[in-house]
Amino acid sequence: MANRKQLDLRAEQAGGRRGDRRKGATLVEFAMSFLLFITMLVGLVEASRLVWAYTTLAHAARRGARFVMVHNGRNPASDTDVANVVKDYTIGLVKDNVTVTPTYADSGRSGGSTATIEVSYPFQFLASPMVFAENGLTLKATSKTTLAQ
Repeated sequence: MANRKQLDLRAEQAGGRRGDRRKGATLVEFAMSFLLFITMLVGLVEASRLVWAYTTLAHAARRGARFVMVHNGRNPASDTDVANVVKDYTIGLVKDNVTVTPTYADSGRSGGSTATIEVSYPFQFLASPMVFAENGLTLKATSKTTLAQ
């Protein structure tokens, strides 16, 4: 039985390059692995941005609900005031794209009634829209509170 050196020598004499084929296979394996790594990295970045944007909206909705709860009574806060407070807490998001919808229970803004603040934001992915949702996603956060008496 011929040893490895003899087989390599015979392959080289026959015109083949055994070592070059291994280098080519390594290059193809690296390219496939690198593509998978980049895809996972982009997905991780996009998922992180999505969670961050939602967390920001949820925090802003809670702050808006607290503002409505405290500014109640004889001189209640207007819906515009509530929207401005909520938008102040949407740091890093495009404030013009943030939609704030305050709603109140049937009893209106009287003490002990319930107020709900809904905040929505159209989230756009940085990566190719063909990979993710084409028109992005609409993120929504809601906070409910009982108005002070």
